[in-house]
Amino acid sequence: ISLKKKFFQGTDGIDLESALRALDKHLLDLQNQHLVLEKNFISLKEKFTFVVQKVGVVKFNLYENGGGNLSFVLALMESENKGVLITSMHGREHNRIYIKKITKGRSEQQLTEEELKAINNSSLE
Repeated sequence: ISLKKKFFQGTDGIDLESALRALDKHLLDLQNQHLVLEKNFISLKEKFTFVVQKVGVVKFNLYENGGGNLSFVLALMESENKGVLITSMHGREHNRIYIKKITKGRSEQQLTEEELKAINNSSLE
């Protein structure tokens, strides 16, 4: 029942002081809930310093003359473009896997065209 209906119910309704006390108690409860949620949020933020939020994948052919798109780059990034690139290069007789650390969208190692595409393809959408 809305406050208006409670207040204007005649003799069964509540008086203004009771209505204000009820609202004050409700506001205090909401403030306490907000404090609990804020503490929980801070705790989660401290525990999860790296959370994958953006993913980009690029498949490519290591050889010009066939073989299929069996090689790939996987970008696993957080919101500030910090993360890792996992590059798998599938050859006829071998498979090589490389991992490169990414900070602010850049790496200390030189990035291939496919790796740059994977970073660019990662998004929050």
